[in-house]
Amino acid sequence: MTTTRPGLYPLHDLLGTNVVQPEDSLYLQSGYPVGLAVPSADHNGKLGRSGQWHLYADTNGVRNADWLESTGTQLLTTKGLAYNTGENVLTTGATVFSRGVILIEGTRIETDTAFLNPVGGRQADPLIYVTATVPGRIWVYASVDGTSRIDSVGPAVADSPGVGEVTLVGLQVDALGVVTDGNVAPTIPMPPRLLVADIDVDLNANSISSVDDIGCETLTANVSIDTGTLTASSSVATIDTTTSSATAGALAAINTSSGPGLTATSVTGIGGAFIGGGSGAGVNCIGGATGIGITALGGATSGAGVRGTSQGGASPGVSGVGANAASCHGVLGTAVDTSSYGVAGTTAANATTSAAGVRADALKDGVALSAVAVSGNAIRAETDTTSPTRSPVLIVPVDTDPSTAQAGAIFPNSTRNKFRINMGAVYESVHSSEKGSVFAVSAVSTNFNATSSGDIGDTTITPEQVGTVIVTVTGFWKGSTDTTTLTVLLKDITGGVTILTTQVLVAPDRDGDLHDRTVPFTVRYPYTLPSISSRLFRYRLNVSATTNWYDVFMTVQGVY
Repeated sequence: MTTTRPGLYPLHDLLGTNVVQPEDSLYLQSGYPVGLAVPSADHNGKLGRSGQWHLYADTNGVRNADWLESTGTQLLTTKGLAYNTGENVLTTGATVFSRGVILIEGTRIETDTAFLNPVGGRQADPLIYVTATVPGRIWVYASVDGTSRIDSVGPAVADSPGVGEVTLVGLQVDALGVVTDGNVAPTIPMPPRLLVADIDVDLNANSISSVDDIGCETLTANVSIDTGTLTASSSVATIDTTTSSATAGALAAINTSSGPGLTATSVTGIGGAFIGGGSGAGVNCIGGATGIGITALGGATSGAGVRGTSQGGASPGVSGVGANAASCHGVLGTAVDTSSYGVAGTTAANATTSAAGVRADALKDGVALSAVAVSGNAIRAETDTTSPTRSPVLIVPVDTDPSTAQAGAIFPNSTRNKFRINMGAVYESVHSSEKGSVFAVSAVSTNFNATSSGDIGDTTITPEQVGTVIVTVTGFWKGSTDTTTLTVLLKDITGGVTILTTQVLVAPDRDGDLHDRTVPFTVRYPYTLPSISSRLFRYRLNVSATTNWYDVFMTVQGVY
């Protein structure tokens, strides 16, 4: 291969006085026998026809430099040279994963076996290098003269192409000579394809027709492009791939490797790369047997991966429909960040009570919303924590208990005006009060032969709202004589108030009989709370003589 074009054509027998045209030769079918002195007219005919074909090809062919930028290095195919990983360059060799065609300063080089395995050169298909530096790198170069070169260097040594060379690929190998990366090469750019011509041809049974200049007119096509890029560049750039097929697409883009089949970019504005028309889908993507229908990647710093916006007709911005199989969900959202939501929904800024951030509807016996947590809360409901307008949770009342009893059920019954629960047997009402419920109890006190008075027991409440509580002291007492007395005092220690001092209780007269003087007593009295602060209550027993008391305690209950 060379970049230099020969200066003269191999023309022969220009006079045509002694010539037999190749198609008229007596030896066209059988060929020349061994030892035959080939007639000069046959020689003249073949050489002359060969020179004419060289002239025709030279004067009528489109060259690389005519449509490609031939002063630099470019990749003419979608893939370049690469090798498989996991294979050993010291033994069996690394096989080629992908090949390619490149243009080096006008010279076309195809990385086939003939190029990679030159006569007298190092074998590179498969690549075997028994004296390679391991661990290290193996660089493969191509030269403008159409030859290849292989170099083995250390593991971190960069490529070093010589004059007129370009780096095709680099292989990273470990200490055993096994390829860990078979594509370390720098990126070789691909040239743009700008097709400007009057065309009425047939390519692989796929018709391309145009009125005139494709760069400025309309391209109507059913095009199959194996490699490269089709670019329409003009103020009126339209690619019309209209089809009437019910199954086949109007435009097919297939990548047999791991890259995208089609890349469409809208540089600015909201025009979008694809716009649908009529009642059909703007984009219809179908994955392979195990592939994903659409993979969309948002911007590096901002921008959603997928955004769907409806335009009326009660249509959603995004609609997901699962397959008719278990665990095939209509929509699945998975968060990656530890503080992010799997699915987030937000209402309009001025939403009414009819709106919802997320709406869940269940049909037949389905559950409208199922929330399952591993160790956190299955449901967290939150509203304005300061002076809220509405409750964090609202359960719409029903007029009667449900016919299906489920353990764990809770609901408001509008007929009973109570919340009802079910624990697996029967429905029960949840007891409640308008001002909240407090119930506190003191320690139990028992004392023998007490002769003095004093404070006995305490209890503390923290009410939700002011109102009335009932303070109660109960127990048993036994006076030593018929004249022994007992007085009970109820106190609000926090407020410094004596709530009640009872009437004097006198021990029963038991002289002359065998009965014990032990009797029960209960003191109950209402007290209006002055505030909702935490409040300490205490009771006191005053006695006139030696007295025993048993199992005495105080309770505070309300709020009424």
